[in-house]
Amino acid sequence: MFLPPHWGTYYFTLHYECVDGTSMDVAYSLYAAPAPLVAEWPYPDRGVVGNDYRLQLTAQGGVAPYSWSLTAGTLPPGFTLSSSGLLVAEPAQSSGEFSFTVLVTDAWGTTTSQNLRLDVQDYLITSLGYGPGTVGQPYSARGELDPAGAPYTLEVRSGTIPPGLTLNSQTGRLEGSPTTVGSYAPFIRVHDAQGRLAYLNYVVEILAFHGVPQFQVDSMPDGLVGSEYQAMVAITGGNGGYNLSFPDGEFPPGLAVRTLPCAPNSSVDCKFFVGVPTTAGTYPFVIRAEDQGGLSTSRRFVITVTA
Repeated sequence: MFLPPHWGTYYFTLHYECVDGTSMDVAYSLYAAPAPLVAEWPYPDRGVVGNDYRLQLTAQGGVAPYSWSLTAGTLPPGFTLSSSGLLVAEPAQSSGEFSFTVLVTDAWGTTTSQNLRLDVQDYLITSLGYGPGTVGQPYSARGELDPAGAPYTLEVRSGTIPPGLTLNSQTGRLEGSPTTVGSYAPFIRVHDAQGRLAYLNYVVEILAFHGVPQFQVDSMPDGLVGSEYQAMVAITGGNGGYNLSFPDGEFPPGLAVRTLPCAPNSSVDCKFFVGVPTTAGTYPFVIRAEDQGGLSTSRRFVITVTA
């Protein structure tokens, strides 16, 4: 039995030998028709407001290439369908259940249609907030999840979380003590009680331990209203690249912070407080310095500005 591997016309010759000793060759042709054209609807069939969406529609049978078009219904706001069958949103704009019909046409003009439904869910996560960490140091970060969607289920679908850390599948908290330097990119699926889905990519950087950041000064000089002011705060230790924040107190109006090396080719960061104070007063405040690995230190300072 001959089973054609592809559609098309096959030519072959059969040789016959008769009982009387005669023989003959007979030429034949066999036409194998293409398989019926079928449109397919692969997963995922859900989008999330605010997230990009990308799905390649596929077909089987018929004669490639295929072209696609929308024949009935409406695509969700923000979505487009290309003639190659690529359904894209950059990003999805509105939630809802959207039903529509697509038509696929093959190279011979054979057509078939498929009724599709795409559910676009409200965005359910503000941020997972997984910042960098340092080997051997406690790490804890969690996502900001919409309380209306609780309880949640989080699952790492691909990639890995840093060794030494665990992901709480209900709260989204990532915690523990990292053990290995590296860059980790877990692909996380979040599913809430209302059936909403989000797929999130995050990169978590784990750096080597080089000590805890330390301030190298204990106090700052006072200033005068209307006069140039400059004070230096040196910070050492940790992984450098310190970010300053002021979690408590009031910074003197008119002053700003500049970051410069303490000396040429120095690995120590210096924060220069510069400007012209505008208002007399006593200004206590707390400076928090955090390095690139998430380690931080805080110190309280006071600047007195006189008229």
